[in-house]
Amino acid sequence: MRIKTTTIRLSAILLLWVLVVIVIPYARLASNAYPIYSTESFSELLNPQGFIYPWICKLLAENVTGLIGLQLMFGIIMFLGLFVLLRKLGLNREIYTNAIVLSLLTPSFIFLFSQPNSSAFALALLVWGLALVDSTRKLSKAAGFLLLCASASSSGFWALVVLVAALSYNRLIRDKLLAISLAIISTGLFLSQIPETRFSSNLLNKLVFEFGAANGISLSVLLLGMLGLVLTWKRMPELKTTYFFVLLTIIAISFNFTQPYLLSFLLIIFSGYSLVRLKEKKWELMFLKRATIILLMLSLIIPALMSMALFMDATPTHQETKAINFLAKLNTRGVVLTSGQLAPAVEFIAKLRALPEPALENRTMKDIEEMYHSMSLKETLSLMKAYNISHILISESMKKSNRIWHEENEGLLFLLRNNETFKLVYNESKVMVWEVRPELTY
Repeated sequence: MRIKTTTIRLSAILLLWVLVVIVIPYARLASNAYPIYSTESFSELLNPQGFIYPWICKLLAENVTGLIGLQLMFGIIMFLGLFVLLRKLGLNREIYTNAIVLSLLTPSFIFLFSQPNSSAFALALLVWGLALVDSTRKLSKAAGFLLLCASASSSGFWALVVLVAALSYNRLIRDKLLAISLAIISTGLFLSQIPETRFSSNLLNKLVFEFGAANGISLSVLLLGMLGLVLTWKRMPELKTTYFFVLLTIIAISFNFTQPYLLSFLLIIFSGYSLVRLKEKKWELMFLKRATIILLMLSLIIPALMSMALFMDATPTHQETKAINFLAKLNTRGVVLTSGQLAPAVEFIAKLRALPEPALENRTMKDIEEMYHSMSLKETLSLMKAYNISHILISESMKKSNRIWHEENEGLLFLLRNNETFKLVYNESKVMVWEVRPELTY
């Protein structure tokens, strides 16, 4: 009876998680905004990482709803695998329940499974691979090995994660041939996918929602997770591999090697353990215990609600989506100049090349900045001709949140008033599309 009750409770929580995840893209669809709202997701759809995930993107490239549904499926698969893995490690089932509840309240997980990205695919396969690889059945062990290889194929970072697992996960090391084979394959996959890296000391800005990481974790989850790491250090030696994962991910985030999804996942599990210990702890004053729990819940719920509101109103908005669809109908082979946040959306939705693109050369970025801010019409037109700019998309977000311009008469905004050079072809809800007179740039 107890098992049945637990199963019903877990199923209800998982269903609630599904509803929370799908509410954002469908709310955006209802408001006529594009369901994908992440620059990272647009960029990855245009240039998918890894060896397996790109085929999935290619298969569903024209079906955005299908892509989002696929991410949701990865989330469900991941949580089912987590249940199996934690049970094999002998951890309390309540930790698993807490982990799902915390993921409901974590911006990183709301984002991860509602937007197309290879990390959801890699994480789901990693969890199931670790759950199956220590099985006594040869077929299950082989399946676990293949899943870990597929996870490693997603990017250089995930190849490193699988390599660390091959070298430190006790249940995997028992089979030396399997561990060595996995280490060799993951090393090869890492060497074939080494990205450019640059060190950044702003770790909290990339990890914590309250410090500006839209797809990060709340400060409460970070603190609970760190507490869980300390509490399990001596009590649960079977979690040793996860400490290596945490260290690897922190280093990778510091070098812009990855997004904080794996670290968020690990901290959520350790936070689940912290909540179990908090519940078991004997309090002298019950009032103090209730007040602590209420404050803790508020510190989790508020960032989650704020992130959902932020995602629903993110670029491209309803107005920006309409402007991009307008560009898609134009018969042009030119390049669209816009913001770094809108450019990938223009490329994916309108199938037009747009600037600035991610990871541009310093020289190109300098030229784009010059086009934004130069007060010289001759110099601006010369650069537009060099980059084949045919249209300019400007939205209110470029003046406010992106802060490209601080004043209405600054740089390109001033030059656009020249009707002999630029023609306003779209103007609705403070989103404008300007055409560069073709005889001036071709």
